[in-house]
Amino acid sequence: MPTIITNKHNLPQNFVRATEVDRHKVNGDISVTQLIDAPQIRILKRKFVIEEDVMDRIWMMMGTAVHKVLELGELETTEARILTQAADILEYKKADKASAFIKSFIEKYYPAASTDVMLEHTLTLDVDGWTLSGTADRIVKSEKAIEDYKNTSVWSWIYPESRKKWKEQLNIYAYMCEMIGIPIENLRVIAIFKDWKAVDKLRNRDYPPEKVMVIDIKREPNEKIKSFIEKRVRIHKVAEDGIYACNDNERWASPDVFAVMKKGGKRATSVHTTLAAAELEVKMKNHMYPPSQALYVETRKGGSRRCAEFCPVANVCSQRQEELELLKKEEL
Repeated sequence: MPTIITNKHNLPQNFVRATEVDRHKVNGDISVTQLIDAPQIRILKRKFVIEEDVMDRIWMMMGTAVHKVLELGELETTEARILTQAADILEYKKADKASAFIKSFIEKYYPAASTDVMLEHTLTLDVDGWTLSGTADRIVKSEKAIEDYKNTSVWSWIYPESRKKWKEQLNIYAYMCEMIGIPIENLRVIAIFKDWKAVDKLRNRDYPPEKVMVIDIKREPNEKIKSFIEKRVRIHKVAEDGIYACNDNERWASPDVFAVMKKGGKRATSVHTTLAAAELEVKMKNHMYPPSQALYVETRKGGSRRCAEFCPVANVCSQRQEELELLKKEEL
């Protein structure tokens, strides 16, 4: 189903049009990013009309802009840049033949811009009756390398599941390249952390050390990637029959934890994964403090951060609605 873009904050119309531009095309049954993600999101997007506000798509727009500027940075002349922009406009307007003609013109008359580096190269692969598609940001043939730009949040660096997705995505691209005769040995993510702050780097040892980082990704053997792709296709096919609940990793779920606090204090003296362990510490150590600083247990609720803040289908997801109902009952 198409996504309806609303403009509840009355942003200018050029913002609305800009957020309608979507770089993630699916040339087949499933894209690489869909393959490695939760089947439930893909299926609910297809089953329901989803509303998204322009304000909620701003970072997607910024990511598209960063990709475009970096792509233009590959070309050496003003003329080539203008022609590339014209080809993109024609492609966006579905004038594929005209766009292809201009791109061939660039290759002929501006060869330095196109001999070694392949930009926004779309790859396809047939897997168990499905066509898998993906677009690699930058393939450097002389270096046998794929580079992928990520205009992303610091959270993506800190949260291991996000970096795992980067590894899966680039290794799948590498496998797809090799299936058409392009050897790939090196994988790199160029991460631009849009919310990076120097002061937070000093406070958090897990924080990315720089606002822009070139991150080497381990190249996995082709057989391992082939097996992974086939497994993920099977999972998505099973989901077509209605079995597609998201797991904890896909929901970015975290469990409840139990903090031992001192009266008047702002920070926990310790944090436990079970209530029993926290209560035991209070029982054993409370005698060490005066009544004004007595220990007590504070329950810090976990949750599903992606469902709560980032999932585009949360409003039509029965799994999310059931979770919210359960939370309401616990609060009563």
